[in-house]
Amino acid sequence: DVDISGDTGANTATAAMLIVNESGGSNVQVGLRRNGSTDNRTLPSNYWTFAGAIVCVDGSEIFEGNIGAVSLDFYLVGYMTANVTAVTNGVDVSTGTTGSYVDTDLSGTIGATGTGALLELMVVLGASDDFAWRANGSAYDKYYARDTHIYGWSAVSAARHIDQKIESTNDDVYLVGWTESVAAAATFKPIIGMW
Repeated sequence: DVDISGDTGANTATAAMLIVNESGGSNVQVGLRRNGSTDNRTLPSNYWTFAGAIVCVDGSEIFEGNIGAVSLDFYLVGYMTANVTAVTNGVDVSTGTTGSYVDTDLSGTIGATGTGALLELMVVLGASDDFAWRANGSAYDKYYARDTHIYGWSAVSAARHIDQKIESTNDDVYLVGWTESVAAAATFKPIIGMW
């Protein structure tokens, strides 16, 4: 359990924005999940420098981190206090189509006011597969190789769809939360901390 409440003061966080850093090498197991989740997805990181991640927290501002070595650290660089809804256990939204964008309907999980999807990508060990996420219908086309465990965000269309493109059917995508339009930037609080 990782408790961020000591860093949020009088605020109550709904999601933690992290830097995941592996200082001792690479291929160290890492997994993140909301406290209370039964998800057990870990893969070796290749965070030999660092990578960003967003993970939802519970009402006590706790998330769970699984690390394969003490050389892997989580740095809290910010948090959100509103407009984030957690999915306790990730919903598999993987596609079986490779090499082209696939319309993926997330409206069964994302509420009517949703504007973004918090996603987790599991790339099979040893692969360096290209992937991309974007709001359904967008012309944005950034298809890049990644050989690790990714936690990210994508805009969704008004119908709450994304387009996803993967290189291999061994690449699995999970919906782990969703965001709503932020009326005021005050819901994002930047800070630095380490666990």
